[in-house]
Amino acid sequence: MLMIKLFLNFRVYSLAPLALLLVGCVYPGNEEPEPREGDSAGECSDDADNDADGAFDCDDTDCAGSSSCESADTETDGDGDGYGIADGDCDDTDPATYPGASEYCNSIDDNCDGVIDEDSAVDAATWHSDDDDSSGAAASPPSACTQPAGYVGDNTDCDD
Repeated sequence: MLMIKLFLNFRVYSLAPLALLLVGCVYPGNEEPEPREGDSAGECSDDADNDADGAFDCDDTDCAGSSSCESADTETDGDGDGYGIADGDCDDTDPATYPGASEYCNSIDDNCDGVIDEDSAVDAATWHSDDDDSSGAAASPPSACTQPAGYVGDNTDCDD
């Protein structure tokens, strides 16, 4: 009987370290997980740094995708061109339209400078002075998206 009692006592005591090890695996050092911005309702719009990481509300990556951030966030880039509305992107649904983009003759303000189809557009046509014979002079032709009055696209006039 003494042998059975020692055996049972040995089994009970030998399982104690295993139980402590298992508890330690769930929360190493018995620490709780780090809090995240947005863990509680309203945290992504309360003007506070709830997780103390230095980022507030919609500027905190933990709030990415939050409905309160998507409607109010003008600093995100909606079309992937590297510019958001706050950066001067005049059409944040078109990745070809952003500040500093090349301007094209396409009835769109590609470079967001407030001017549509500038004469300096990449694909602007070269126009030649016309003396009413439908042939233009080759010297000093201007470029423009639309044909200016008194100019033609032909530069073969040898008698201007």
